[in-house]
Amino acid sequence: MGAGLVDIAKFTIYVADYSEHAFEAIVGAAIEEAGEDYPVTASTLVGVAALWQPGLLIEIDATLVLD
Repeated sequence: MGAGLVDIAKFTIYVADYSEHAFEAIVGAAIEEAGEDYPVTASTLVGVAALWQPGLLIEIDATLVLD
């Protein structure tokens, strides 16, 4: 059994050095992957100064509900 977009209950994206350009790139990539129905669930985008490892630009936290 695999999980899919319909199984996501909450989706949080953390972005280092957030900018309008970063926002457009992330949303564009999400729509390309998930389709025009993105976001399919509760979604939050959080701009942060840095992530846990130098050089990382994005981190995704997803909570899924599976039967």
